[in-house]
Amino acid sequence: MQHGNSVYHNFVDFKKAVDRVWHEGLWDTLRSFQVDEGLIRTIIGLYDRSTSSGQLHNKVGKPFPMTMGIRQGCPLSPVLFNIYLEKVMSSALKATNPPFRSEGDRSDSELQDLTNRLDTCARHYGMEISTEKSKVLANAISPAEADIKLNGKTLEQVQTFKYLGSTLTSDGSSAEVVRARLEAATAAMTRLSRIWNSKRISFATKFRLYKSLVVPEFCCTAPRPGRC
Repeated sequence: MQHGNSVYHNFVDFKKAVDRVWHEGLWDTLRSFQVDEGLIRTIIGLYDRSTSSGQLHNKVGKPFPMTMGIRQGCPLSPVLFNIYLEKVMSSALKATNPPFRSEGDRSDSELQDLTNRLDTCARHYGMEISTEKSKVLANAISPAEADIKLNGKTLEQVQTFKYLGSTLTSDGSSAEVVRARLEAATAAMTRLSRIWNSKRISFATKFRLYKSLVVPEFCCTAPRPGRC
């Protein structure tokens, strides 16, 4: 809603994301980010002998090599997945118009175009966007419709969405948002109770800690467009 324009969001959910990471695509992605070849070969060594088997009527079938998916529970897996997803997103954003402009209209057609590009790039890397779990939200001064389609289905438009612990709303404010901010700030105050009660720490230091550790929790837990 900054500068009086509407802002459209598409919160994308990928189907079985960690199970659909294509190994050969992952190795190429690591190389494109100039990861050391020795490290890449070490990672490949963790996966080149991975096998899986199917089970039917209590009978386990013959093992077959795995060419997709990363190890769940492995400390390295989140890093590999983030790098892989970054490649998908950067490919989709390449040669597109900037997602935010300081002037001019912002229409949902831009989001539709970007969604189409992301879907194409995701499929190229073996990923698939979930039309059921992906949600669209429009920030606007007055109610705005966002007709975003994917694979012939219209993505659900919501008025609120919780993203990375923050509750985003279509109008930028709600009782839920205020409550979430207060709860986060109160929790931050409680975690620092030993500092507040300490007589060895000066008031000036406590005040600086308050401004840097507590106030941001209240301001940014559920940010409004154009703030925090």
